[in-house]
Amino acid sequence: MRKIAVLLGCTWALLGCGSLIRHRTPDTHGDEDTVRHLEETVAAATERNDADTLDRYLAPDFTFVNPNGLLVTKEQFLANFRSGRLLNTSYKVDEMRVRIYGAAAVVTYRSTVAGTAGVQDRAPVRRRTTMLIKRDGAWLIVAQQSTPVVTR
Repeated sequence: MRKIAVLLGCTWALLGCGSLIRHRTPDTHGDEDTVRHLEETVAAATERNDADTLDRYLAPDFTFVNPNGLLVTKEQFLANFRSGRLLNTSYKVDEMRVRIYGAAAVVTYRSTVAGTAGVQDRAPVRRRTTMLIKRDGAWLIVAQQSTPVVTR
């Protein structure tokens, strides 16, 4: 009988503490705002052809799949801006969607681009996907893909 009383007492105590125990969900809203701001900063740097600013937000192992399907390393990506091979006269972003998955994020948006790549005009409208990771408390872009939007 004593064991039952102790068991009931412990059960009631735990139930009483239940209101103090909260299931903590990660605060992704702050990360979402941070990632959105980072993407807006990167878009502005892309419009200015500012390779130095882009360099700060790209992980060392960053890769880019360009609109022609070519895989480009971080060094190649930045060299295209620094050499003038890629020259943006306008780079606008809309329809941005940010999704946070712990220390990873996926961002999709539509970009409207004016400028040249080598001697060719660039595809004006694209869908871009960006993959980011959080390292040492800072978000870095690890991969991007840019796909032309074809209108029929």
